[in-house]
Amino acid sequence: CDNESDIERVRRDFARESADPDQIAWLCRDTHRFASRPALAPAVISSGLHHCVLRAMARFLDLAPVQVAGCVAIKAIATSSRTGQAALCLHKSHLIIHKALGAHKTAPDVQSAGLSALAVILADAHADAQATQVSESCAHFAIQNFAQDRDLLLAACKVICNLSEKSPVSAAATISAMAEICDAFTEDVELMQIAMLTISNVCSSPRNVDALFQANVVGLMSKLTDAHPESVAIHEQVCTGLLRLSLNSDFAEKLVEVHADELLVKAMDRHPQSIAVQIDAVSALAELMARQSLSASLASHLPCVARAAQELPDCAQLRRVAIQALANLAGNTVLHPELLEQGAIQLAIESVERFPRNENLQLFAAALALNLVLGGPVSCKAVDEHGLLSRLQVVVAHMEPSSTIALLVQRAVTAMAQVLNADQEASASAANPHTS
Repeated sequence: CDNESDIERVRRDFARESADPDQIAWLCRDTHRFASRPALAPAVISSGLHHCVLRAMARFLDLAPVQVAGCVAIKAIATSSRTGQAALCLHKSHLIIHKALGAHKTAPDVQSAGLSALAVILADAHADAQATQVSESCAHFAIQNFAQDRDLLLAACKVICNLSEKSPVSAAATISAMAEICDAFTEDVELMQIAMLTISNVCSSPRNVDALFQANVVGLMSKLTDAHPESVAIHEQVCTGLLRLSLNSDFAEKLVEVHADELLVKAMDRHPQSIAVQIDAVSALAELMARQSLSASLASHLPCVARAAQELPDCAQLRRVAIQALANLAGNTVLHPELLEQGAIQLAIESVERFPRNENLQLFAAALALNLVLGGPVSCKAVDEHGLLSRLQVVVAHMEPSSTIALLVQRAVTAMAQVLNADQEASASAANPHTS
């Protein structure tokens, strides 16, 4: 049974100048064993054993067995000691791993061990620009040169994925690499999930949008979801990626052209109980529906949005984005009859009453009411008859009169009075025409 005295013994053995490569490799394996035991992991860091491993890797850079054993040990330390102290001790270890990967480009065992260690380190540490570039280059090299090594590809994907969460990566190269992996390992769910998460991360940067469309990222998303219709994780990442793309209004029409809206609805239909899928999908649809030129073509998704809100009634965030979608569609007066038919007002009232403290939801409900009121007498009377504005007035009664919601509700109330008065006057004129 290992203890801290064994750690001290290994540290002394590392320091022996006479230690040969085989002994060093065994000492690295001992370090891996220590670090894999939660009770001993802190002692590995405090004893400086990780420094011994890194120095040994630098000393025997040309020997693959030492590099493999060293990378495995560093990965174990980083995995089991995810604390501020561990991150501080390991933050330069990627430099040694980069050298190992560069010195053994044709050795799959070194590439796999090095990239696996790098992925764990990058998950917790923020790499600088140079380290990011070198790490990404190492991962792309492995993907290009070991295209059939599944475990090595998984490690390379994790490196790019973890980098993409914190730093900009090459969108074109990343999407191309993920596409190649998806073609070769379509049935591998774990690999596809990492690939899709990476793609979703790349979608978060506005500067990547052109490259993503050129690489047909929506087509790749569709292929992955069709290959794994049962995978909630893949569908969640697809919806997250499309939401990130939809936030850039300049590309809304492009997304609809490549049927991104249909992909969102398909994901919602396949996983109706996944709150993450429903929230991100409805959020993305709401962003697309905000474009007046697209609202009519997207109105066919209204039943899907309403159904999601009704089937998961206790999710305030889902209700909020659903009401946002309805409010955006209501900006197009042509769609008012369909909104009324689908029960938009009733859904808004139910949401306001269920979540009386959710100000964002109240804001979109007020926007929905105002857009419907401004649409003419028919939709205005529907708002009045169902009492949407009266309920909103109760909600905003305790708010500052100058708040955005209060001002929006007051504007809707004023507009309603004007529309209804104008309608009454028109009806009176029609019933009693002037005679000369």
